[in-house]
Amino acid sequence: MPASAPCYATSPPLGPGEWLARPLSLPRPYRINASLWAYAGTSITGKTPQHYGRCDDVSDARPLYEWAPRSCALARFNADEACTLLRGKALLFVGDSTVAQLFLSFVLLLHGRLGLNNKRASVLSDISASACADAVRLNFVRSDLLLWTHAQQDFQGARGCDGYTTLQPFATRAARDADVLILGVGHHFSSSLERVAGKYEAASASEKKEEAAAKAGGKHGRKAAASGGRMSFGANELARQAFFSFNLNHTLSSALTARRRWGHASAASVFLVGISTPIPGCRAYDEPISLSRAVLSTSAHPRGLLNRAWKEYASVNEQANWLAEALGVTFIDVALPSAMRPDGAMARFWPPSSYKSACNEHGNCALKDDCVHYCLPGPVDAWSTMIYNKLRALSDTPLAKRQTASDGGHQRGAPRACARGRVFVWRRVVVGVRARVGGVSALEPFMTRGIAYTLHSCTPYDYR
Repeated sequence: MPASAPCYATSPPLGPGEWLARPLSLPRPYRINASLWAYAGTSITGKTPQHYGRCDDVSDARPLYEWAPRSCALARFNADEACTLLRGKALLFVGDSTVAQLFLSFVLLLHGRLGLNNKRASVLSDISASACADAVRLNFVRSDLLLWTHAQQDFQGARGCDGYTTLQPFATRAARDADVLILGVGHHFSSSLERVAGKYEAASASEKKEEAAAKAGGKHGRKAAASGGRMSFGANELARQAFFSFNLNHTLSSALTARRRWGHASAASVFLVGISTPIPGCRAYDEPISLSRAVLSTSAHPRGLLNRAWKEYASVNEQANWLAEALGVTFIDVALPSAMRPDGAMARFWPPSSYKSACNEHGNCALKDDCVHYCLPGPVDAWSTMIYNKLRALSDTPLAKRQTASDGGHQRGAPRACARGRVFVWRRVVVGVRARVGGVSALEPFMTRGIAYTLHSCTPYDYR
């Protein structure tokens, strides 16, 4: 049975636990209908993989489970209390599609509403939401590699290594606007670096052929001599392995420094969500499994054996945990509980005939069974519950008060004690800006992605 001490009061919910069936007497926390996606300005439909409500479409009576760690008591998510804790605050979620799921979970557990995605597409890339009678605002920005930069060439360089990554800028909003910043490690670090490794291996094989040709003489010999300055595969592999830790350390350190300049003094207001543990062959499971079965299932499956990214999940999670601890950032460890929930993955709710399996020579298995993304509602709600429990533990800390310039914050950092009124007004433009603020004249309306904001004189910058 779970311990009586509240989670995060003294320690985070580490170590083993169990998934307990959610009492049938409780209503289901929310339901995602296919119509939600059109309302949010996306091209997602009930027939696309990003419709995370499909699980309920297929089986509306499927059981739900709640994570119960053995080391502490994890309080069930309470929307009213969460609204009280977060009233007047802004939350920013940054990461890949798994973090987008966390954003959706948190918004819907708060009984919130989505704004418009920044473009009509099948992925959420930059989208706002409102909750708690418009007193709490939330935003998700898609950044698969969590690149903290203001330089466009940095994004272009990363896309040159892996064209599959989505990299939206987020640094300004993370430093200035977000009272609570949630960064997610996600799954693209491992997969992107795997693709880079494949390119390095191919380049290394080509170099070996050129060296052999150089020894034998001929036109290829001159080409090999001219390319003698290229980095070796071994050096490239070291750089590949080092990228994750150096990049994440840079992002976390830069975020904390920049946020202090804007008055967000507490490092505890920054959350780092670790990588989840997908179980290959997840389609075969219809209930939570034990950790031992999770280990054996991964070890015996071709994707677990051959896929480089799969092998690096544990290492990536451990490095993220250490960096978070070193910098005072709150780490949300989801590796263990996610490993026990292959039944909650999307794969088994799609027809098996639509999936194929193939592996290339680099061990990159293109298994289209989606064992990475989860049904909503589902396991991801437990990650939201962990964040909620940490916010409860922080309710009497400096997180509840933003530093002013006199307290040591940046001179542009406005005190959050001022009356902010309604943050969001949906689907219409409002007037009522009471002072010239950030270049917006009095009574001048403006619209941002379908959501109109009313600025107040106590806030010396706009939210665009």
